[in-house]
Amino acid sequence: MAEISISPLKGNGGTANSA
Repeated sequence: MAEISISPLKGNGGTANSA
């Protein structure tokens, strides 16, 4: 799971860094 967003712990639509 890797989208195009650089967020630590978000998981809101475009942030799937720590899903």
